[in-house]
Amino acid sequence: MRSEVFKIMTPTMYPHPTMPNVNIWDLPGIGSEHFRVEEYTEKVHFNTYDFFLILTSERLTQNDIMLAKEIEKNNKNFYFIRTKIDQDVEAEKRKGKTEEQTVTFIRHALKTKLKDFDSNPIFLVSSWNIEKFDFSMLMDVLQQDLPENKTNALIQSLPVYSMKILDKKYNTFKKEIWAQALVSGVIGAIPVPGVSSAFDVPMILAFLTKCYFSFGLNENSLKKLSERVNKPMFAKVHESKLIKAIYTRSMACLAVELSSYLALEGLEAALKTIPILGSVTGAVMSTATTLLALKKGLDELYRAAKEVVEMAGLDY
Repeated sequence: MRSEVFKIMTPTMYPHPTMPNVNIWDLPGIGSEHFRVEEYTEKVHFNTYDFFLILTSERLTQNDIMLAKEIEKNNKNFYFIRTKIDQDVEAEKRKGKTEEQTVTFIRHALKTKLKDFDSNPIFLVSSWNIEKFDFSMLMDVLQQDLPENKTNALIQSLPVYSMKILDKKYNTFKKEIWAQALVSGVIGAIPVPGVSSAFDVPMILAFLTKCYFSFGLNENSLKKLSERVNKPMFAKVHESKLIKAIYTRSMACLAVELSSYLALEGLEAALKTIPILGSVTGAVMSTATTLLALKKGLDELYRAAKEVVEMAGLDY
């Protein structure tokens, strides 16, 4: 990522607000007296980053071009991103131009300026209306270019801007469930005072909390979405007992919900989810019940998030 001002004197890390394994770095501008081109890659530690986003809110500068060439020399992926497109569209509307005319003009101007980088696509984005323009395409390209483990982290860290990305998040978390349950079975459930030992409640709470934030079900995410789409109707999401247990971080309340899953499905149904060799051991029991709880909990959070997406009019 490139800083648009030279005030940033060292690479600055911004951790993702809810995903601790995702970090965004703001890099100093290239071409200043402190960061000459020939020294830049060494000073900012190019090999540290998975990919680069070159952002500009106005016209591309010669420094942007120099930065792209340096990244290219180091065989790293980079992407040109033109931000604040919504502002350009609104400004040009007052001059009688349509949104399509403005977007076409900006895209053509950027392609002309970046004719030496034909293989690097250009993305036009708006931070206010992320579902519009090229944000979804940008995310698709990043997912294709990253290795699977980092693609999963990227998907989980993204805001929910469409049903498509919600489904991707859901499928990513589904893949994690088996590993989580097996670890629980091998290590053994951590006892919680006053709570049944059939479940690894702390682990389940940690996993479902990650899903809760990733699905945008926390109060801050819902508030932002409500303001953006001008539809203040998301409070009902927190009527769910499971979601209440997650945002209050109550292991006792969560255990009650988990027990209701087991009561409805039955232990026999839980055990059918895993292959059993020999007798049913405590580890097998713990794995089976934890797997059932994770699946049911994830499904309930997905249904709640899907309802929010549909209510917000993002179900495409």
